[in-house]
Amino acid sequence: MKTIFINLLFLFSFASTHDVQIATFTIYQESNQLQFRVEIEKKDILKTFEERQLALNKNTIGQYLKEHFIISVNDKKTNLQITSFNDKAKHIYISGKVTSLNKKIRKIKIRNTCLLNIEGHSNIIALRINNSERDFLINANRKEIKAKF
Repeated sequence: MKTIFINLLFLFSFASTHDVQIATFTIYQESNQLQFRVEIEKKDILKTFEERQLALNKNTIGQYLKEHFIISVNDKKTNLQITSFNDKAKHIYISGKVTSLNKKIRKIKIRNTCLLNIEGHSNIIALRINNSERDFLINANRKEIKAKF
């Protein structure tokens, strides 16, 4: 009887696990400059780039982010500049800075449609601005966030 119970518990644990499709986008201040870090699962970005017939490299990921990860600060659209691109095992790590920035950040608007072509995919937006920490979930139903500071 114990063996049957253990086997059922083992099978149930496998049945209840699933792969969660998430990418994280962290926007933070450092030395009076707005920076960002992105962590994406490699298989997700490869699937997206294969659909668009693109090769995965610093230039194509930079262009993709400029089209799908749009940041406005104090009602002014900013530009993204990629400073590093690392392909490590199962993840892609991207860092950069936000240019065209006004002085003090009073409000921020982010539109993020990255990887939303993948069913069930979500993006986490982590804001670390003006000594404040706020996190938001982006998915097919909610593609834009606004925050005031």
